[in-house]
Amino acid sequence: MNASDIKFRCSGLYSIMTHEKATELQKGHITQCRKTYRSLRFDREPEYITKYTEKGVLAEEDGITLLSRYLFKLTGNPVVLKKNDERVENEWISGHPDCYIGESITAATAGFDIKCSWDIHSFPMPDEKLDASYEWQNRGYMWLTGAKKWSTAYCLVNAPAYMITREKEKVWYSMGQPSEDNERFVEHLVKIEKNMIFDMAQFRKENPNTDLEVLNRDLWRHDMPLEERVLLFTINRDTDYEDRIKSRVELCRNYILNNLVNAKAQE
Repeated sequence: MNASDIKFRCSGLYSIMTHEKATELQKGHITQCRKTYRSLRFDREPEYITKYTEKGVLAEEDGITLLSRYLFKLTGNPVVLKKNDERVENEWISGHPDCYIGESITAATAGFDIKCSWDIHSFPMPDEKLDASYEWQNRGYMWLTGAKKWSTAYCLVNAPAYMITREKEKVWYSMGQPSEDNERFVEHLVKIEKNMIFDMAQFRKENPNTDLEVLNRDLWRHDMPLEERVLLFTINRDTDYEDRIKSRVELCRNYILNNLVNAKAQE
């Protein structure tokens, strides 16, 4: 392995960009270096699958559609969002942006990283700040694509029907498998449906045969307005950040070369 060829992923930049004033790598940076080295050497990626990441992947297309509708309502003009299907890279970093505006992914004018929240309770409030890890990820994307601005777009889209069913089954088992007319059990089912559905017409269109307690009991009054289902955190490109990433990547490469690659060669 040639350490000078190692590139860090945009999604992991924050792990090496903390403690920016430090002239030497800190413990967290070294941990990321070791993880990166092992993944590349053995061609294996860690697998992180939770119900939250699962929804994020499955609902990405819905999130892009919702964002497009939101931008149209915001500006009054159609916005063409292009879904990106390729990984892009430069000499220091690589990344797989979600969607962009522009001629191509390497000639973008703006871009968006889609975050489909699990439910309304995990959806950020407007006065919150963008997580630092997402900021660094977005700065990497701007560097790779040439975009002048990048947004993390939090979207509230309906959960797939099978996920709602799965959450209901968890409650059923945790409550000792109650009967379907158990009022306390039904209350939990209604809460799940309210927490995971935001556009009932769209949900019914996509899942016409799914049985819902809120409809059986005529309880649905909970569609959320489009403008309250998207939240954008936008940052502008600043090439100074890119220079700082270059410097830190070089430090990481030196560590990997001297402490991992060469050490392995001497065994």
